[in-house]
Amino acid sequence: MIENKKPFTWDYDYKERYRFADDRLEELDEAPVRAAFEAVGKSEDDYGDAISRLLAYKALSRKEGLLRTGEHECAYPSRDVLLKVGLPEGWEARLGENEYGDKLANGSRVLSIGYDAMNSFATTFNFSQRYLGFGIQYPPSAKKGLEYYEKTMRWPDQEGRAQEAWDRLERFARLAHTIGNFTYIPYMRFDDGGCGTNFNTRRGTGYLPARVEGDKLAYGPMLDYWDLSLEWLKKHWFGVDDGCAISFEEYVELARLELYCVKDEVAETFLEEARKGASPQGVIDAYDAVRAHAEEGGHSVTPFWEGHALDRPGFSKPQSLDQIISFLDAVTVRIEARGRLLIALYGAKGKEGSWN
Repeated sequence: MIENKKPFTWDYDYKERYRFADDRLEELDEAPVRAAFEAVGKSEDDYGDAISRLLAYKALSRKEGLLRTGEHECAYPSRDVLLKVGLPEGWEARLGENEYGDKLANGSRVLSIGYDAMNSFATTFNFSQRYLGFGIQYPPSAKKGLEYYEKTMRWPDQEGRAQEAWDRLERFARLAHTIGNFTYIPYMRFDDGGCGTNFNTRRGTGYLPARVEGDKLAYGPMLDYWDLSLEWLKKHWFGVDDGCAISFEEYVELARLELYCVKDEVAETFLEEARKGASPQGVIDAYDAVRAHAEEGGHSVTPFWEGHALDRPGFSKPQSLDQIISFLDAVTVRIEARGRLLIALYGAKGKEGSWN
């Protein structure tokens, strides 16, 4: 059940286009998807809401010979958008699996990149289960959440504040794999024997050095929350002397991440403008105000909820329904707003599909 089948639009789900490895994405063929569900005795039609569909697809994608997802370099449309939304003059871009660093080459800047989603749906979904009546034995997980759903093909009934959180989770599930949640990921390598050897791995499953205690580095999990990841990059950005061709501020500009460096009200105002059906150039012009606010604030990263900070590693995950709702409000506004901006930039350059 793919709601938007047009790849070059802000609400197209790039990870929902499950396919076999040799297939191209120009034509949609839902037959392999239905066959994969049937192979495990399931029907795709039973997963009609955004959350169950996302979890079911991810579960099937992990099974050998069933679904595969173009979630990294092979995700052709999302890669195209990221690489062609107007790199500054003098820049080139190339993909590299193990060679991500920003370098100077023949007098021009070359950005050798990897890319990935910034904010994980599963992370917050897992933390939310204790507040939303799942009754799942600790630790919660996406797998356990899907198993709960598949017992009756229903989610727990919600009311009040819990219903508000659930509605926002559904919106996040619809947005989690749209273009606004993908970005360039700088490559930083760690050789200290910890879990994972690079920044992109450690921001989710391992530990990044968060602060200095005496003569030792203290570590804290980012848990794939992009506000902490971006704040960490700002504090630990490598300089030109280390072989990096750009500053942290230039990275933010290049990846169009200023929405994470402004207050919620600024992001909301831009989204309202972008939703009015303006031309691509109109959306691009409206973004100037966002950049101005980010520059005035010194590109300080806005926390997703009060108290979410690098120097509080024990509080990396939300501790209440209020914090979950605060995160979901903040992240969904930014994903949609940035997605509309990227597609406007893409459309303004005369690319296929242009503007939705």
